[in-house]
Amino acid sequence: MKFASEEIRTKAVHAYLDGKATARQLADILGYTPASICNWVRAYRENQQLSAKPNGHRPSCFSCEEIRELQALLDKNGDMTLQEIKEHFNKSCCLAAI
Repeated sequence: MKFASEEIRTKAVHAYLDGKATARQLADILGYTPASICNWVRAYRENQQLSAKPNGHRPSCFSCEEIRELQALLDKNGDMTLQEIKEHFNKSCCLAAI
């Protein structure tokens, strides 16, 4: 998925709201989906926001030191389960985070 700058979003939203183009036309011109254009318009109408939402993942539940320890642990005992790893490091996160 390509990233749309605030400038592109602003132009698209204003063109749509001014009735100069439909969401489909803007999508074809700019190379985004009509759903993206509609999402930008909705976000603008709801809170005047045109910047992208922060993107990324939640922080790791392991520190850099713990990751090194985990690698050494798995080198010795490669068939550990996620539950065993969780218990070894005394983590309270879900197994999917491990």
